[in-house]
Amino acid sequence: MVMTIWVDAWQHECCGAPFKVAAKVRWTLAVRGVDFLRSLFPAAQPVAITHAEEHHGDVPEHAPITVGLVVSIRAVQLRYERSPETDTRLPVPGSARLTQVDNSDGPETRSAGFAGYIVEVDAG
Repeated sequence: MVMTIWVDAWQHECCGAPFKVAAKVRWTLAVRGVDFLRSLFPAAQPVAITHAEEHHGDVPEHAPITVGLVVSIRAVQLRYERSPETDTRLPVPGSARLTQVDNSDGPETRSAGFAGYIVEVDAG
């Protein structure tokens, strides 16, 4: 079974171990925020994210660990605009751009628009 998993940039930078295509991963997964993530991609480029890798408590205390083989990794870059109400930067819906990469510690992580990775994992 191939799963499409979101890996937040901030979570990966904080607590995530680097990963690469054809490597085994052991991740705790959550089903949270995936509906919001779909809004970031252009309508002509829908992405079916089903889970998110989680390190910070959005899962039950004894949540199972998913083990699988990384099939593909796509880096996600977003465009941001300032919210006039809160003066914070918010992602622009439909602005996501995908770039195929081989590992999670490449130059994309230093881009101001880097948001995270979409990782296909064969947990089969």
